[in-house]
Amino acid sequence: APQRNSDSGDYVEWIDMRQVPDGWDSRGFAATGWAAAQVIGAHPTSVFTSVRGQEPRVSITVVPPVSVKTLGDGAVVADFGMVMPARPTVRFASGVAGKLLNIQAGYRLTSDGHVSGSKTTSQGTDLSFRFTQKAGAQEFRPATYFGWRYLQVSAPGETLAASAFSALVEHTDAEGPATFESSDATLNAVFALTQRSGMYGVQQNFVDTPTREKGQFLGDAVNMSLATMAAWMERDATQKAIMDFMASQTRYWPGGQMNAVYPNGDGKRDIPDYTEMFPIWLWNYYMNTGDKTLLGRAYPNMQKICDYVLSARNASTGLVTNLPGGGGDYQYGIIDWPPTERYGYDTSNSARTTVNILAADLLRSTASAATAL
Repeated sequence: APQRNSDSGDYVEWIDMRQVPDGWDSRGFAATGWAAAQVIGAHPTSVFTSVRGQEPRVSITVVPPVSVKTLGDGAVVADFGMVMPARPTVRFASGVAGKLLNIQAGYRLTSDGHVSGSKTTSQGTDLSFRFTQKAGAQEFRPATYFGWRYLQVSAPGETLAASAFSALVEHTDAEGPATFESSDATLNAVFALTQRSGMYGVQQNFVDTPTREKGQFLGDAVNMSLATMAAWMERDATQKAIMDFMASQTRYWPGGQMNAVYPNGDGKRDIPDYTEMFPIWLWNYYMNTGDKTLLGRAYPNMQKICDYVLSARNASTGLVTNLPGGGGDYQYGIIDWPPTERYGYDTSNSARTTVNILAADLLRSTASAATAL
C-alpha cells in the first residue's frame, strides 16, 4: 500500500479479513506455527541502548455519528459533526467473503453528498481504505488514526444503521477540562474551539497535524502545551516533549539550537525562532507545575540557547541580527507558515521583530529560572 502523504510515515491500510486468524486476540488462541518472541535482555542492550518509557497515556473515546445517509448509488455516509483525530469503525452483520469495499474518510462532502477524496481538502493526504470482507459478522477497525469528519462505505450490500458506525477518538489522557463563560457567544465559541484543538493536537506526543505528518514541531508543541496545561491540567505530554527537545540539542546541536521537529525521521533540522521558544516554554511549565527538578535538568539547555542567540547580537545596534539557522523560506526564522500567512511581514529586515521579542523573553525566562533554582 502507498504512503498517505509524502510527508508522512503512515501507510494506506488495505485490510483483508480473510487473512485474519479468528480469535488471535483472545485468551486460549493456539498460535501454531508462530515464531517465539525473542528475548534480548534487560535495558540497556546492544540493540536498544537508550530506551525511555512512554509517559503520556492515550485516552480513547467512542463517539457515535450525528447522522447517517444512504445515497442513490448505495454508498453510506456517516457524519460525526466535527473533525476529530480518530480511527473509524464499521460493524457488518453479514459480510460476503472476498467482497471489496472502498472506505473513504474526509473533511468535506461533494455537491452530491459523497465524501470528498480530493487531497486539496485533506492537506494532501490520502484518507482512503480498502476492506476485503470475510463471511459473516465482522468489524472494520484500522490501526491508524488521523483527522476526519465524514466516513463513506461504498455499497456495503446490507443496511448500515447509525449504530454500525463509531469513531475511536484519541488524545492524551488529562484532567479537566477547565470551563469558561462570558456574555459574548463568539468568545465562548472561540474558547471551546481552541481548547478542543489543543487537546486534539496531542496523542503520544504533540503533533502539528493529526492528518498529514504527525510531527512534533517545537513551535507547535509550545502553543499546544500552553493550552493543554492551562485548560486540561495536562503534564505528561509536556514533560516528554521538553525532554525530547533537550535530547535533540544533545544529539545534533553543540552550538545551542534545538531540532525544529523531534523525534522523527528528519534528522538534523532547525528553525531559529522555534529554538528561541524553548526557555520561554520551560519557565511557563515551571509556573504551571512548580516542577523544579525538570527546570534544573533543562537549565543547561536554556543557557546554551542564550549563548546561541547572543552570539548573533549586533554590537552597534544591540539587536539580534540574522539569527543563524533554518533554510529556504525559514532561514533566520519562520515567522509563520506558510509564507502567505506572514501577511506582509518584512523578512528582508536582518533584525527581525519576532526574533528580538523572543530573544528578550527567553533571556528573562532563563534569568527567572536561575533565580528559582
